[in-house]
Amino acid sequence: ADALTWTSATAYPQAGGPPLTSTSATGATYVLSYAGCTAMRVIPSGAMTGAAVVAMEASAMPLLSFSVPTASITGGAQTFTNAAVAGAAVAIKATIGQVYSLHMANTTAATAWLQLFCLPFGSVTLGTTAPNASFFLPTNAGAGFVADLTFPTGICAGGTGLSMAGTTTATGNTGAAIAVVASFQ
Repeated sequence: ADALTWTSATAYPQAGGPPLTSTSATGATYVLSYAGCTAMRVIPSGAMTGAAVVAMEASAMPLLSFSVPTASITGGAQTFTNAAVAGAAVAIKATIGQVYSLHMANTTAATAWLQLFCLPFGSVTLGTTAPNASFFLPTNAGAGFVADLTFPTGICAGGTGLSMAGTTTATGNTGAAIAVVASFQ
């Protein structure tokens, strides 16, 4: 899309089936082409709760941007910054909140996943508690892979807190260092 116009992208179920532009299905993986795109956005239509995992893999794109104006954040956003989110869950907010944007840099020599939980960090057991969203970052290979994501309606509206962890798999418990800046309220 250009700076003013957004176009729905068609996603294809990895397991086969008809293409679609939106879904509420669980346990499925979808593939979409971002050839020619300079920005992408994801608009969750409701709270992402339970065992929902959103895995965004951008290994061929040096900058993946899910973008919307931050004016959609009402009530004033706060910023969480941690140069090495890894292993155990870290607290963003101990009470109900929403994440509106993430700036992530993989600081390891291996692939990494940022797991986002709509729970206080004390309620998370890595490898057992399913993340509400999980974001893939390929190996930095000395280049420091960076991804910028913005969520127009926020993630975790129905949660009881906000926490995150950097791991080597989407739902695992082995730590992988990720530098993160998150905007939340």
